[in-house]
Amino acid sequence: MVKKNETLWFFVFKCLSGLLTLASVSIRSHFIDKVTYGNYYLIVQSVTLLLSIFITWVVESVGRYYNNTDEKRLYTTSILNFFISFIIGFGFLFLMNVISGGDVILKYLPYASLLLFFNGTSEIVFQIFRMSHKTKTYCLVTFVSSLLNIIVFLFLPKESGVITLLLTTILINLSIFLFSFFYLKVYSKFSIKLYSFSFTKKCLKYSFPLIVVWGCIWILNSSDTFIINYFYPNSLNGEVGIYNLAHSLSSNTIGLLTSSLGFAVFPKLLSLWNNEDKKNISKDLSTQLYVCCLLCIPAVFGLASLSPFLYSSLISFEYNPNGIAVVLIVLFSITNFVSGIGNLIGRPWQLEEKTYVPMIFSILSAIVNIALDFLFVWLFGYVAAAVVSMAVMIIRTLIMFLIVKKRYKLSITIRPIISSICSAFVMFAFLNRFLSFFNNTYVCLIIGLFIGSAIYFLFMAVFYADKLHSWRKRI
Repeated sequence: MVKKNETLWFFVFKCLSGLLTLASVSIRSHFIDKVTYGNYYLIVQSVTLLLSIFITWVVESVGRYYNNTDEKRLYTTSILNFFISFIIGFGFLFLMNVISGGDVILKYLPYASLLLFFNGTSEIVFQIFRMSHKTKTYCLVTFVSSLLNIIVFLFLPKESGVITLLLTTILINLSIFLFSFFYLKVYSKFSIKLYSFSFTKKCLKYSFPLIVVWGCIWILNSSDTFIINYFYPNSLNGEVGIYNLAHSLSSNTIGLLTSSLGFAVFPKLLSLWNNEDKKNISKDLSTQLYVCCLLCIPAVFGLASLSPFLYSSLISFEYNPNGIAVVLIVLFSITNFVSGIGNLIGRPWQLEEKTYVPMIFSILSAIVNIALDFLFVWLFGYVAAAVVSMAVMIIRTLIMFLIVKKRYKLSITIRPIISSICSAFVMFAFLNRFLSFFNNTYVCLIIGLFIGSAIYFLFMAVFYADKLHSWRKRI
């Protein structure tokens, strides 16, 4: 049963976790140099690729069939499928390590293997919490893990560099695994006799296109790292570290906002789909798209205004040479916003189990993204990679929207979105001028946050004065 306050819980605690993650990024940038940070991200992105290809299909299957599958059969089949997938993923990890000849990306094989295992288990656990509507548990676990992310890093020896960063993530996900194992009483829901080949086939049929989708999403989000490293080796100037830290700041603000708004949507849409209530699917999806736009548009403009102060006050100066990182974070913010819209738009195809449709979009987008990256990164530098990702994501999402809007008769009017853009632009122009009178970057951040929000909502109220007047009469 879907709980009415789920979205609010997800939103509040995702935002709190995001603030802690930003604090963690700030602390790390002062202890870890950009070259080491870049090497860490090269390892993480390699593990993320294997996670997407070999393990995410299990996570997605748990989400799709949780509500209409026997619990013990679901747990048993999913656990065994996860272990089989992990062994195959580990084999590829080892093979990549041998082929690379101990390259920096994968020479930390034991740590990379543990990262693959515990990241995978954490994703499955969070999916179970989400689909079983254990909202408060999910929120508390994510909040505590974000807090531990700071504490564990501070206690580990910093001279270990990459190993310190990897161990921090591994220990946190290990804690999540141990807590969830006993909290969910996994031992009482596992029986090897209940393993189902037929259910596995069903999951593979549903998930195989999603394996391709997630692989392509990895290309869209992460392949830039390796292409940049190819043209501009990270060991020289730390371009990979600069690029990925800017990406982290954006994904933990705009990206986190879109994910928190959309996180409770799929379980709700799935319940409506199972009840054959297509009318409310269209209504809820339209509402969610509006909410996402009305909150994320000012957030993108606000981050564009405040990002110089963010780097000046919270992040080590070496991660923002000549203001490049500020440009990157603006580009990533737009990409994350559009990507969040795209994830919402693609949900109906998952409900219909027509996962091959988003697969086609993802394949075409990934091919175009890699081709343009190799062309423009070589010619114009690593900022071009962010521009390419943004352009490809905008075109992909726009085409998907036009198709889904017609098929599901989404009720979308342009006035609220135009009003939001205009209000956000006024806020952006005002902040850029007003904050120039202050010298203290911390003061600029605090004032910008509160005054910017006030200006945005004030102008939105002006645009909708007619509706506010009619509402007041009713009261």
